[in-house]
Amino acid sequence: MRLKNQNCLLPILLLLCIPLVTTAQQTKPLSLEEALTLGVSNSKSLKLSKAKIEEVTAQQKITKEQRLPQAKASIMYNHAFMLTNQFQLSPGAEPFVLPRNADVYLGTASVNQVIYSGNKHKYADESAALLTKIAELDVTRQENEIKLAVIQLYFNLYKIKQSQKVIQQNFQDIDEKIIETEKFVKQGLATENDVLRWKLQRSNIEISNLDLTTSQKTVSYHLGLLLGLTDDNLIEVDTSLNLLATSSSFQDYVNQSLSNRKEVTIADYQNQHSRLNIKSIQSSKYPTLAAGAALYHINPSANPIPKANSTITPLTVGLTLSYDIASLYTTKAKISQAEASEKQTTIAKTVTEDNIRTEVKQSYEGYIQAREKIKLLEVATEQATENYRITNSKYKNNVASTTDRIDAETLLFQAKINLELAKADAVVAYYTLLKSAGMLP
Repeated sequence: MRLKNQNCLLPILLLLCIPLVTTAQQTKPLSLEEALTLGVSNSKSLKLSKAKIEEVTAQQKITKEQRLPQAKASIMYNHAFMLTNQFQLSPGAEPFVLPRNADVYLGTASVNQVIYSGNKHKYADESAALLTKIAELDVTRQENEIKLAVIQLYFNLYKIKQSQKVIQQNFQDIDEKIIETEKFVKQGLATENDVLRWKLQRSNIEISNLDLTTSQKTVSYHLGLLLGLTDDNLIEVDTSLNLLATSSSFQDYVNQSLSNRKEVTIADYQNQHSRLNIKSIQSSKYPTLAAGAALYHINPSANPIPKANSTITPLTVGLTLSYDIASLYTTKAKISQAEASEKQTTIAKTVTEDNIRTEVKQSYEGYIQAREKIKLLEVATEQATENYRITNSKYKNNVASTTDRIDAETLLFQAKINLELAKADAVVAYYTLLKSAGMLP
């Protein structure tokens, strides 16, 4: 009989796989919507990803700034020591004699603007913009992953709470049975062994309740970490459960997933980025045309503040046309590499779509199975209730034994718990289906 009782508690004990965390805790009521909001706002992984978006956005600004005119200014001072200060242009000519020391100040200011470079800057801007979009979409994808993790932990707590409710009801019923059986012992209608069996049944349920309390603290701790709550909070979940039905077909969810899933959009952007990379490499074959202006200030005197007619200040304006001839043969291998990369991203998108279809199929069938399981367990609970009623009536008329009565109650206890667990699993399965279809709110 004890073995049967332990088997009936197997769905509960499956929840008890996490180590115990013992801390002083305070109860914190929390709705599912509040939990989802906290999970998204306090997620450390999301904060890290958002910081990466800032980095990519900054890189995009740098890329745009590279298209602006490049302006430079500098000043230089040189002092020359003439170790030999005489030289002749030709033998027999009168030599030139230079001073032993000489100073020169040279100031420059220049502005250069690239007019054409094979659209390199344009492709760089578009590439940086795509990388920013990819980073933003990846954050949204992670948000959905975090929401589903919150939902799963939240309903793990719900299952524990509902199991505790059933146990408390069972405690009251068994206590009444113990009192009743003790009266029967005095009347000679039952034995002390019958009382002992009911007390043993209660002890087994107390052990299960203790295990559930431990699991409640542990799951609450893990959920609290995910939500950014302090360690001393024992989360109290909302036990009003609404089963969510869907009238959409499997193909509808597949179509929604291919339209809504961020992974598909990210794959599209990655394909665009690969094509831009090819164009950027091909642009290296084109010449570069730039316009520039430079102002020079040359002061060959030792006085940093020049006098009239003692400096030279030329202003130059011009165009520069340059062409990297080596690009005609050095870009071929780079283009081949970029084309291979583009091919990989194209194939990767089809793999992503296939994986999404598989995920939707698993989620859809899992939800349908969860709904069907509830129907079967509702019938089983009704049967267990009727079986307990009949057995209890027989027991009172001395037709059934105490063992029969305990077994009937055990079956009813198991059926009630299994039904509550199945209801919670169905809600999680529904949210999992929404997540796989890219429809998670």
